[in-house]
Amino acid sequence: MAATPVQAPESRARRPTSRVVVDALLILLSVGVGYAAAEIGDYREDRALAGFVLQNVLDEVEANAAVLDSLVAKHRQWQAALAADGAAEAGPSAYDVMFAVRPGADVTIGLPLKSAAWSTAVSTGALRLFDYEVAAALSEIYGYQDLMTANHNRIVTGALYSPAAFDPGARSQTVRLLWGVMAEVSGNEGALLSLYRRHLPLLRGAAR
Repeated sequence: MAATPVQAPESRARRPTSRVVVDALLILLSVGVGYAAAEIGDYREDRALAGFVLQNVLDEVEANAAVLDSLVAKHRQWQAALAADGAAEAGPSAYDVMFAVRPGADVTIGLPLKSAAWSTAVSTGALRLFDYEVAAALSEIYGYQDLMTANHNRIVTGALYSPAAFDPGARSQTVRLLWGVMAEVSGNEGALLSLYRRHLPLLRGAAR
């Protein structure tokens, strides 16, 4: 009598394999969901940090723009006063003239421009969280601001505190030199103010 084929063992052999596959898929799915959730959490944290840092930088740029806006016109007025006085051949030293024609006791040559928020964004790596256009606009603003500040410190100190500035005999030529210094100062300030005004709409839109 022929033996009847037994199928049950094969079925029992298949079940564990299927179970292993299902379990593996479930594990992969749970890992993937966990990873996706972590990625979403990191993304939200990065966006929140980017918004916080960008708002601080925007506040700094707006404060600097307000300072420039109030001083550019006064520096141009100071420059014009030096031009008028520079025609005189005799009188006090150029240093005395410089401050005698100053348009207001509160008007300074150097600008108290801030850069702490920007420096923090760069040093902490938060700049990588900004959109490219925003990062490029801020780099242009602060790059020019740093260059202008260093240049102003150099030329103003060199001209205003030179021996000739305190010599009444060199008054006329030194006053004309100081006029040129103020012309460069006010011109650079005007260029920086234009940068602020050009990029502020983009920065404000990104910070919303």
